[in-house]
Amino acid sequence: MPTKQELTRTVIDLLGDRCDYDFDLALLSWWQDNRGAGGMRLTRDGHEHFDLAGLENWKFDVDPGTPARPIQLLMLNQHLTMPYYLQLGKNPCLYFYSSKEASMYALYGNIDRFVTALKNHG
Repeated sequence: MPTKQELTRTVIDLLGDRCDYDFDLALLSWWQDNRGAGGMRLTRDGHEHFDLAGLENWKFDVDPGTPARPIQLLMLNQHLTMPYYLQLGKNPCLYFYSSKEASMYALYGNIDRFVTALKNHG
């Protein structure tokens, strides 16, 4: 599994001149938790840059009101090994940058069942 540092460097390289961030600023701006051991959740800025770089992602609608529960955020943070972005607001969505994790989510069909599975199998 690639590290945040490796992924950040890859996205900067893919963007080339289209990226106005240096490595340190990108690392701070693109990740919710920029500590090395922190989770793989992207910020909005990070998601936009990953998308601009052409990295494949899978989008799932999430029931309004459910994605911001602390236990859900904690489980996603602790168990997902590849980048993901949680868009909150009126039309919440969960984006996965891993086909494996996206497939797992698709099997469970909603964030509550997915998080329960992560907790039970993690």
